[in-house]
Amino acid sequence: MPGRDATHAEPATPSEAATRQPTGTMAAPLGDVARAARLQRLVGNRAFVRLLARAVEQRAMVDAGGTTDAAETTGTGHRWVWDPFDHTTTIFMPDTGPNAGGAVQITYEDGTPEELAKLQNAGAERVEGLSPTRAQVMEFLRVKQGTYQESEAGRKARVAANTGETLCYAFTAAVARELGGDLAKYVGGMNPREAAIKGKRGGAFHTLEDRPSGPRPGDVVSDGAVQPAKKEGERRRANFETRTHVGIFKSRRSGPGGAEVWTVVDGGQGTIKSRQEIRERTRIFTTEELEVQIPKSFAAESNKDKGIAKGQVTNYEAATVTMRCGVLKSKLADAGQSADDKLLRGWLDIDEYWGQGAPPPVSSGGVNNKVFVGGEGAAKSATTAGVIATQ
Repeated sequence: MPGRDATHAEPATPSEAATRQPTGTMAAPLGDVARAARLQRLVGNRAFVRLLARAVEQRAMVDAGGTTDAAETTGTGHRWVWDPFDHTTTIFMPDTGPNAGGAVQITYEDGTPEELAKLQNAGAERVEGLSPTRAQVMEFLRVKQGTYQESEAGRKARVAANTGETLCYAFTAAVARELGGDLAKYVGGMNPREAAIKGKRGGAFHTLEDRPSGPRPGDVVSDGAVQPAKKEGERRRANFETRTHVGIFKSRRSGPGGAEVWTVVDGGQGTIKSRQEIRERTRIFTTEELEVQIPKSFAAESNKDKGIAKGQVTNYEAATVTMRCGVLKSKLADAGQSADDKLLRGWLDIDEYWGQGAPPPVSSGGVNNKVFVGGEGAAKSATTAGVIATQ
């Protein structure tokens, strides 16, 4: 396994300085990156130089006979996990000391070891302090990545039923069960916004409008649809009501042309007729000006005669608006879908959702964003139509 032969340098005295990241902070300033780069040298550079530039978009399956290329080692009382796929090092903190039970994630730029060695701080571009909740999810992702979500018997039963659904939502439910508590029961569908509302912690759901910095490691990310322009030369359209996919955000790093490379761990991978898989994979994140229809009303009750499901949008504002939206691109399709661009609907902040004390304040740009129908007190029911995309 890569990195198992890492040698230990003499421990530097203030090694804890690099790990004193306040819980809930975003990317640390360069000084903290520099300290983190020094901290990674405590376990020797022989593990670090195995970080390789990756052209592939998903890790190999573990259950399919492959081997995971994440590697562990320990030093200075910390546990280190090197993941060359997404160019990250996750340093799990001891149960005592600064950020006890939490973690620090260091993200490196793309490049070969030789190229990175020439860069300031050996190419380390981002450091995030992770709470114990986020650290727990990172460990769960590490163990579950590359495994099957169902048995062969389960696959046959699902295919025979011809539901056409993916199992992406089943993985987010598994993550929720791992974190536990009464709130876990709401996180298992395709709509983390609805989970936040039902759990009475609506302020834990965010969009780029109220939190432009985006999701953090461990957050539950919800995708919508990017639809073609109605006429040639016009902008493409954003569909926030259709839920196409849900997954767990793991890391981000700089990508080509100012874009970002997002690494996610998702269920519902593979093909619709194969045993579905949990995969660590990348998507290119960009922003784009899209036309958005603003929902005006929705069906309070279902009407089978008219083909209307409860929660379905029944009316839109007359004029569309232009909004800068998050767009996720990949050459790989989720099971049962196409490889079309996906819309970033929003995400559930797991620190805020599973946090103790008073719930976070509800934002007009988050759970009550105008792109959604109904506010915190008017949660819609997830409906089959528009929830499971079977393109």
